[in-house]
Amino acid sequence: MTAPRVELLACRRVAPGLPGARPLPCAGRVSPNDLLEALARGAGGVAVVPCDRDRGDCRFERGAERAAAVVARTRRLVAVTGLAPERVACVAPAAAADFADAVRRLGPTGITPWTRPVEPGLDGALGLLAALLADPAARPSWNRRAPLAPGETCDTLFLHGVAPLAAVLLEEALPDADPGDPLALLAAAGIEARELPDERGAGGPLRAAGETDRFADLARRNAERFAATGATRIVTACAGCARTLTEAYAEAGVRLHAPVVPLVRALAEAGGRVSDRAALRLPACDSDTAAAWDTLLGPI
Repeated sequence: MTAPRVELLACRRVAPGLPGARPLPCAGRVSPNDLLEALARGAGGVAVVPCDRDRGDCRFERGAERAAAVVARTRRLVAVTGLAPERVACVAPAAAADFADAVRRLGPTGITPWTRPVEPGLDGALGLLAALLADPAARPSWNRRAPLAPGETCDTLFLHGVAPLAAVLLEEALPDADPGDPLALLAAAGIEARELPDERGAGGPLRAAGETDRFADLARRNAERFAATGATRIVTACAGCARTLTEAYAEAGVRLHAPVVPLVRALAEAGGRVSDRAALRLPACDSDTAAAWDTLLGPI
């Protein structure tokens, strides 16, 4: 078995002492995109190596602290894809060799390497996550509250889509970006929704990145898995996912067995009510939801 590749992203002050390390102006400049891209392109592990702030090495004072925070957020995202979060780390220069040994013990990820250019910012990160989630070798692992057991069926299937992942990516800049608890809103409206324990997303970011073959393959696999749940409707709070599941899947020649219903509409049809604050977390997926908004924002 070929040993997995290990990538090191290091502060330029310590990079010369680490063979093969990619120097950064400051370790605090690293982004989740950098770490996710390394894994998506086939690395078995990636570590950020800051300088020693305690010795006064860091010119920016908080470089190591910020690098550690970025790594912590990225590990949460990596865990969702089913990869071991230990494949991403923030280590001292002296511990870089130990990290490489740990990655080699984990072995290769088995992920098909991403070969396309990566868009900057949120779109790029979501594209990389979509690729990792959609890969047949991936074993997505979400912390679900109402997961379906193998062979179990349901009436309403809820898909989270990219909203929880985007919230993690944005939480530093937008602490209020958390999508909230859509299952609680549905339950309050008398709707018992269930979740896929290994949801792979709708695949919209894959399609946007030009990965049409991967997208079509994911769409076909999703359609089969959705049908196996016996759900009579598929509800999602993610506006982009709703469009992907309807318009983009149809363009790829994939038809779902049940209608896709935006969360806003599902709540309104059930006579639900939400507060103004909760409503800010509910995206309007299309122009048809205007009446649903009027219903939802009525007297509570």
